[in-house]
Amino acid sequence: MKNIVLLSLIYLTISCKPSYNLAALKESGCGDYRFGMIECKRLLKDEDKALLEKKGLLIQDHLFDQVYQGIWYKNWDKINLKATPIRKLKQYQISEKLSEGIQLALLKDDTRTCNLLIQVITPLDQSFLTQYGKILNHKDLLYRVETQYKNIEPIVQHPCIKHVSVLKLQDFPDKKD
Repeated sequence: MKNIVLLSLIYLTISCKPSYNLAALKESGCGDYRFGMIECKRLLKDEDKALLEKKGLLIQDHLFDQVYQGIWYKNWDKINLKATPIRKLKQYQISEKLSEGIQLALLKDDTRTCNLLIQVITPLDQSFLTQYGKILNHKDLLYRVETQYKNIEPIVQHPCIKHVSVLKLQDFPDKKD
């Protein structure tokens, strides 16, 4: 009888372990994840990346040397990094999601029109972006939106937003090849 109870406990422990499928991340789950810079102790191999992904950390881009960019589940804040190939996790702040050193405090009342190139972690419900402006086009995880400068801050605060760039306004349509 003790063996059956022991086996049941082992089975429950294994089956209750969280599974992270970061490739299937949906917009509603973005709040449970952090996006930022991942500093490693060494260059990561494909096997390392696969193991980290199973544990809830997805390497998305190699920036330089042992520095990567990616997303991780919020429980990584409590994990002892000494037992992993990760040296440091640095979540990007809102101001770091903006390119060109844009200062949000200066734009909060600016009603001038601008074009934004928005890179996201996972596809967004387009109604989120249309409440702030007009979606000019989108492909994969990139959206081009015409909006006002004052709308940049609420857009950048969305947890699925990875990066925002301000583009020059074009008075002529894109050329088709």
